[in-house]
Amino acid sequence: MKRETYEAQKAFAGEKKASMLRRCVGHDYTGRQIYMITMVTEGRKPLFGKVVGRSDAPSGSPDEPHIALSALGQRVVDEWWSTSLHHPEVEVIALQMMPDHLHGILFVREKMEKPLGMALRGFKQSCNRHYRELILGLPPTQPPCPVTPAAPVPPAAPVPPIPSVALSTQQTKQQQTAQQQTTQQQTAQQQTAQQQTAQQQTTQQQTAQQQPTQQQPTQQQPTQQQTTQQQPAQQQTTQQSPTQQSPTPQQGAPQPPPRRDRRGEDRTHGLLFARGYNDRLLLRSGQLERWMRYLADNPRRLLMKREHPDLFRVQRNLQVAGQTFSAIGNTFLLYRPVRLQVQCSRRLTAEEIQARKETFLTAARLGAVLVSPSISPGEKAIMRAAFEEGLPLIYLQENGFTDLAKPGGARMEACARGQLLILAPWEHHNERITISRNQCLSLNEMAQRICEQHDPT
Repeated sequence: MKRETYEAQKAFAGEKKASMLRRCVGHDYTGRQIYMITMVTEGRKPLFGKVVGRSDAPSGSPDEPHIALSALGQRVVDEWWSTSLHHPEVEVIALQMMPDHLHGILFVREKMEKPLGMALRGFKQSCNRHYRELILGLPPTQPPCPVTPAAPVPPAAPVPPIPSVALSTQQTKQQQTAQQQTTQQQTAQQQTAQQQTAQQQTTQQQTAQQQPTQQQPTQQQPTQQQTTQQQPAQQQTTQQSPTQQSPTPQQGAPQPPPRRDRRGEDRTHGLLFARGYNDRLLLRSGQLERWMRYLADNPRRLLMKREHPDLFRVQRNLQVAGQTFSAIGNTFLLYRPVRLQVQCSRRLTAEEIQARKETFLTAARLGAVLVSPSISPGEKAIMRAAFEEGLPLIYLQENGFTDLAKPGGARMEACARGQLLILAPWEHHNERITISRNQCLSLNEMAQRICEQHDPT
């Protein structure tokens, strides 16, 4: 979407919700650019294979973590690497298959006629054909409807007469007249049945009034039963009338209609892949190398997550020192008897920062847990040195977690060792936001309360 269109429609879009499937506003997706693409299967079903090996196995060994592809997974791999055959402007750099998703890197070398999303849509459609064949058991090539070859027409064959517009109009009027007569007859039958029911009720009420007062309870009871029996008859008569429609099951439990695009297709769910995809733009030096390492390390990270599910599961609504957090990592660090807040002013000199670093590292080696949002240069230097030494740490960060979030890089291994706990007091957002002074003060106050309270939880 162009920036002008986005700004013009922003006032009518409502509250912006965090999404990993949103395109970059103002970016030209037909131009030269390198992307990292992530697609997930519908419902996160593990259709592409399974990860095997050991997370601690060295690189190049037989037990090195890798994915054993299924037949469908191999078909998807073949389709991805053939992208350049259909779109010569696009070069495939890398691909990492996982059981329920894939990561790929594409390089758009030349200007494309249509946005990159159209090429990715074609890739999904090709994979859907393999899904129908291998998973649903449908024939590889199945036309949408049976086609009967037309018989050859002789060159001198007479042209069939075109039906008259007047005849068609006359036939339409006759059909409408017949339908009106049928509707009137059914309406008259319905009114007659209702009149008979009303007369029966009036007669029964008059008979009940003529009887003694002591017998009224005995005689009124059958009257109510008769009325109850007459109600289903009225409902049946009403249902038989074509002029009145019976309520559908959905009216009792209303459900929101599926999201549909301009072509009327369901936008809520996909077939093999879920709707949409995530893309990241290459913007900085060294980013491509980090992407390549991330893709290669994905199988090992998944095995680590399976081996330590409690350490990598996003914990919501964790109450710590009177504050609600989302957390990833070892929550037992909150119960350590000694917790020290790392807070350094920006006015400290390099010598003062070095002295404080030695003090905090000595305490951490003796079992203390260092707690800090790691904002100022001094705080970053101390927390980084403790992290590299494998000492226990509690980080407080401004941005929250998605449901499937996990630490990146070396933090993943630190969580697996039980060395790290990450706390986030606020919701997740996709935008790059510069942390405000008030947020810095709030995070430091939270770190102070965590360290001061005897039992922060």
